[in-house]
Parts: sequence; C-alpha cells; structure tokens
Amino acid sequence: MEHGELPCPSRNTEQRGSPAETDTLPSMTGPKTPVLHVESEDDTTIITILAQTLGAQDNCFQCGEELDALPDSDGQIIIDCRQLHHIDSVAAATLVAFHKRMRQNGSAPLLCNIDPTVRSVLSVMRLDRVLTIKDTLGEARAWRPHSQSEKRSSGL
Repeated sequence: MEHGELPCPSRNTEQRGSPAETDTLPSMTGPKTPVLHVESEDDTTIITILAQTLGAQDNCFQCGEELDALPDSDGQIIIDCRQLHHIDSVAAATLVAFHKRMRQNGSAPLLCNIDPTVRSVLSVMRLDRVLTIKDTLGEARAWRPHSQSEKRSSGL
C-alpha cells in the first residue's frame, strides 16, 4: 500500500500475502463537502439536502453518516429536497432508515420540495406510502399528525 491510500474492503481482491497488499483507494485530501445542511428553530429541524444526486456511486454513504450523526429528536423534522434531482435505491433506503429511527423516537419526519424524478423513484419503490411528502416547505411546516396513532401508523 502506498502512502496516502486507504484499503478498500469492498473490492474483490485476490489472495495475496497480507491485508496490506489489498486494492486501495486514494485518500481524500481535506474535509468532505457536506451533503446536508441542518438548522433548528423551536421544535423543528430542517435538513436540506445540498446534493443534486444521491446515490451509492456518489455520496449516499456520506449522507447516511451525516444523518446518523444527528441527535434523536421528538420534534418535527423536515427534509428539504429542493436541490435533489436524482436518487437511487440505496439513497432511498438511507432516507427510510433515518425515517424509521426518527419514528421510533416519536418524531414525524417529512420530505418536501421533491423533484418529479425523485418522486417517481419513491413511488415506484412504494415509499411514497411510507414517507410523508409535502409539496412545499410551508406545507411541511404547517403539517402536524392528527393523533398519536396516525403518527405511529406510517412508520415502518
């Protein structure tokens, strides 16, 4: 392994003498560009996806790490997707995992400003039946579940 490279365990490697001889990826120089911007006001957290594309080949895993780093909340969580134009199934699964975690903690995560292409992907995967989607940020801010049973019923 050369200096400045990290092992890449996901690659299919041949049996060689030691783990130090496995395939490598160049290391990242400098800090990663955030995929999410998070702001909180009162009991509402607004998470803006800054990327135009979320996918396994792009930044999906970084997005998952950033979502995992967010503290649990029982307040309203809105994911603003206005800049997101493409999503793959791995990224959709990342959003569902976050949705499930927040539901278990009593919050009501919403998605808003969904691009038609992204909405189509979520619809084909039938995730539009699981995730609460509002057209605008204003609609998302105004939305509240009618009851605790409704709040729990759309969880996974």
